[in-house]
Amino acid sequence: MVRTEFVKELVERRTYFKGRFVGKYWADPAYDISDGTHENFYSIKVYEGEVYAHKSDFKKWHQGSSVKGFKGVKVFDPELPRQLTLYVADDTGSIRKFKADVFEAKLIDYQLGNKLKDDDQAFGTIEGTISGYVVHYDEVEREILVETRESNYGYSNPTGSIPLQSSSGGLSTFIDTESHQSHYSNNNRKYKTSQLTGRYKTDGDYERHEYYYSDYSTYWGSWKRKYDSSFLEPEKKFSFWRFLFNAILILFGLALLIPALIFGWQQILIVVGIYLFFGLFSVLGSILSYIGKWLFRILSVGFALAFLIGFIAFINSLLKPVPSVVDPIVDNADEVTVVEPNPVAPTDSIISHRRIWSDYRNNQFDTYLKVAVADYKQSASFRNNHELSFTSLDAYDQIITDLYQADRGKIPLIFSAFDSIRLANRLNQYEFAEMVVSCIQDIPYVLLLDNQCNANLYNDSFVANYLRNGGKCDGNIKYGIRTPAEFIATLKGDCDTRTLLAFTILNHFNYDVAILGSNVYSHSILGINLPYQGTYKTVRGKRYAVWETTAANMKPGELPREISNMQNWTVNLISQ
Repeated sequence: MVRTEFVKELVERRTYFKGRFVGKYWADPAYDISDGTHENFYSIKVYEGEVYAHKSDFKKWHQGSSVKGFKGVKVFDPELPRQLTLYVADDTGSIRKFKADVFEAKLIDYQLGNKLKDDDQAFGTIEGTISGYVVHYDEVEREILVETRESNYGYSNPTGSIPLQSSSGGLSTFIDTESHQSHYSNNNRKYKTSQLTGRYKTDGDYERHEYYYSDYSTYWGSWKRKYDSSFLEPEKKFSFWRFLFNAILILFGLALLIPALIFGWQQILIVVGIYLFFGLFSVLGSILSYIGKWLFRILSVGFALAFLIGFIAFINSLLKPVPSVVDPIVDNADEVTVVEPNPVAPTDSIISHRRIWSDYRNNQFDTYLKVAVADYKQSASFRNNHELSFTSLDAYDQIITDLYQADRGKIPLIFSAFDSIRLANRLNQYEFAEMVVSCIQDIPYVLLLDNQCNANLYNDSFVANYLRNGGKCDGNIKYGIRTPAEFIATLKGDCDTRTLLAFTILNHFNYDVAILGSNVYSHSILGINLPYQGTYKTVRGKRYAVWETTAANMKPGELPREISNMQNWTVNLISQ
């Protein structure tokens, strides 16, 4: 006898994810591979970890795959803790915390930090990019045909499937033990496939298709609409014009920020009013006549072209030597740039950038880098009207000195901001210097050139390759450097611009610092007379630890090997 039964089965689901891993480790010496004199190796054990990710970093119900960027990467050795704490943020900014068992954890781009030693043992933190998956088991109900015969229990179940019961206790009891799960999995032979039989049913605007089971019996899929309804194109499933209309709406929303910075709120109201007028006309036209839709499409294309032309003009305006509008640099949603009134000079304004960064000890700081617009313009005018030219290295040293002398009194708001951080956090001499330089390192790098940003104009391999690879650049900047006030106003600068700002700030706070330049390496770095370990330059019998200002997390004394020959470095400016 054959009859229909409803059964439940457990289906494994894997959710793959990618995020930032922050963990703690301890390490014991590996005496078997260490020589005890020159090289000591440690065996690391990661005993705690957290994962920070966004909801979009999770690939739900995805089996037999891996996350992009981790293909070919082996499971991390040493093994990470099986249970990790996950912090998952959604689009609204809210964060959900939960613990989960993570399988096949893989870690790339990881770094060890905050290293401490206690006798032979070492402790510290490990950070990197992690991928892995968590396992879920879904209870799925399906319909099968079962051949039965009379028995003591009324029928037999040769397939091993479990009949649907009114009480959930029987099923949950069955799957609680490993042996039961194994028995159920091994006897589960029938499952749904996505192979169509070619038969379908329709009911008005809905239809459904017939599919095969794995044993070639059939089942009907869910009812679905034949097309997506829309007031613009109800007769088609996909509409190019609907897509264009939605894309223009998105571009329009993104474009609101640009005219807000350039034109002001009055012009924004005019643009919005015109667009809403034609949008209303389109809605009425779609209802009253077919002509209205076509007219709106033409106007939408025209608006998109006008926006594109305006955007190109806006980008070109940024390449002028002294921009009249500060280009806002936003690293994240909280780091913003505003122009606010100057409480001391009513006719002046203040450019204010919010910056959030961490030092080498993972201490986070938050402040506003401010400069008066009048000081910014005077500083730019001084540099542009400076009469010296790059005829020798001595001329470069003189230009650097003149720019420093002219600007040392133009950034009092910067001195005040950093001094407030020092007092609030009770920073010592080392911590304060590291806080200042790490802030400058955190500002995105922008190459400054005396000529146009055209790779074909330069023989320098770094400059040419940087431009060809789409690196950010400001051209036609006299001397290829900005003064401290200009750098604070624009947040755009390369090596010597950053070094000059760091020198100006630290010298103000009575640090013994120097600007070191290399004609061989075409680079500029800071030197500081503090007893840091690592690479240093000896000047007048004093050791100045080198400090790279263009790369984040570069500590004093650290310098890339290819530019570490200190014989190729000279002093451009020194404080004492």
